[in-house]
Amino acid sequence: MFTKHRMNCLMLQEAKLAFKERTIAFEY
Repeated sequence: MFTKHRMNCLMLQEAKLAFKERTIAFEY
């Protein structure tokens, strides 16, 4: 069972990963 706090943390992690992938794509 997820708490709201944990859900927010997971979403933040996913956003960070997506942002990283996007910046890496821009570098190439």
